[in-house]
Amino acid sequence: MVTSTVAKTMGQKQYWNIVKGLGIAAIVIGHTGGPITAYLYMYHVALYFFDAGYFYNEKYSAAPFDYFAARLRSL
Repeated sequence: MVTSTVAKTMGQKQYWNIVKGLGIAAIVIGHTGGPITAYLYMYHVALYFFDAGYFYNEKYSAAPFDYFAARLRSL
């Protein structure tokens, strides 16, 4: 059985994953051009920067190349 704290945390993670996905989709659609592009330009980059800044962790700034190398190895 999942405790309420764990369930709440999982729900919050899923919420932010959905926000990230919508932001990525908005950027891709915005760069393809079309009738919805003008609307997407109102928020898509701001959403991306907010999301990236919200999840930024200071420990990665000390050795960014080590971080990227570890991420590439995990693929």
